[in-house]
Amino acid sequence: MRVPHAAAALVLLVTALTAVPVFAGEAADELQRQADRVVGVLADRSAGAVERQREVRTIVTEAFDFDEASRRTLGRAWAERTPWGALLGTMAFVAAVPGTVVLLVPWWLSGGHVAGTRLGIVVGVAMIVAALPLFVSFCSRFVWEGRGTPAPIAPTEHLVVGGPYRWVRNPGYVAVTSILVGEALGLGNPAVLAWAVLVAIAFHVFVLVYEEPTLRATFGAEYDAYCRRVPRWLPRPPRAE
Repeated sequence: MRVPHAAAALVLLVTALTAVPVFAGEAADELQRQADRVVGVLADRSAGAVERQREVRTIVTEAFDFDEASRRTLGRAWAERTPWGALLGTMAFVAAVPGTVVLLVPWWLSGGHVAGTRLGIVVGVAMIVAALPLFVSFCSRFVWEGRGTPAPIAPTEHLVVGGPYRWVRNPGYVAVTSILVGEALGLGNPAVLAWAVLVAIAFHVFVLVYEEPTLRATFGAEYDAYCRRVPRWLPRPPRAE
């Protein structure tokens, strides 16, 4: 089982998520210094989990100038915050990150070899087909409702709460994880399944350490009310406040 390959691929995911902001800050040695700080914080077991999360979030915020990276990447389209600028940024993000996570890495881990059982292939294809509309809706909501992108360097202007966001707070991550599990079943490959688990863990940590605190700081009471209405991971029918 090629689980070490899956672990190596997780490094590719983290690199893809953080590569663009590097060009908005210091040189590569500065990135290395900040990475060493994060590793040191995570290795320090004398501090509590909440304290470590706070320190990591502080390091990330200090290291990367997200707004400046966004302006440099998207130019005038970002400055005007038009839906077309958001669409351009979202397309670039999807090609770079989800494209790598759900296409390139599973293909690399499996060598393109399909070894799934008939049942596994049927269930896997069903999961992928069910997840694709959810992922498309997730992306379109960022563009047309939020006027931004799923990338941390180009966030939305408005809190996105429509469409699938009425059922679950992280529909994009749910969709990607479902696609990966479907691929693992269809390919019959344990390494791809391990990759799906690692990606799901990475999503969860990212949501807790960076995304939710950032949204709470940006949107305040509006986001708190949204969190009370809608679960983080397990979808449920929308309900009133």
